[in-house]
Amino acid sequence: MTQPRLTGRFVAQLGAALVALLPIPAPGQTYPDRSIRIVIPAPPGGGMDAMGRALSDPLALAFKQPVVVENRPGGNGVIATQLVARAAPDGYTLLLMASFHAINVSTVRKLPYDSVKDFAGIAKLGDSPAVFVSSAQSGVRTVADFYSFVARNRDAVTFAVSSMETRLGAESVLQRAGAKGVIVNYKGTGPAVSDL
Repeated sequence: MTQPRLTGRFVAQLGAALVALLPIPAPGQTYPDRSIRIVIPAPPGGGMDAMGRALSDPLALAFKQPVVVENRPGGNGVIATQLVARAAPDGYTLLLMASFHAINVSTVRKLPYDSVKDFAGIAKLGDSPAVFVSSAQSGVRTVADFYSFVARNRDAVTFAVSSMETRLGAESVLQRAGAKGVIVNYKGTGPAVSDL
């Protein structure tokens, strides 16, 4: 499956769809009457950040209010999610979430929020594929190259991961290859790719 390109037309359509799905205020109320905050559980430079920033302008135009993007990376999304769970339930603090939201229920011992009861889904914004890449200098160009490298260097394999889903993928690959390796956790895709 290919990921949609963030063209102006795509972003405008996505923004319009999101606006259409937000709650309609009761007569006499005006929403929004102040700025809206989109909390992103990742640092700048990754796909979630790009999506949130791409949505902020169309939403600001549609609402005639500022839409502020706030990055809150760390804790596999728990930090940002907790912040939004504790915010007033008035529609002014939104969370851009990914599959970590469902995975954390099984991988985090005690979440500081209820993943189902504390949130109301507004819209599915897209799909994001997991991508397996290596440094151009490594000589690893294919999956077969990777397994050959692992066979020669069982303890020298290092994975940069930016989420629980990518960590689980890395663990699976290492297990299949019979390697121990090192998995390095990053707060987001941008810093992981930069270091790679």
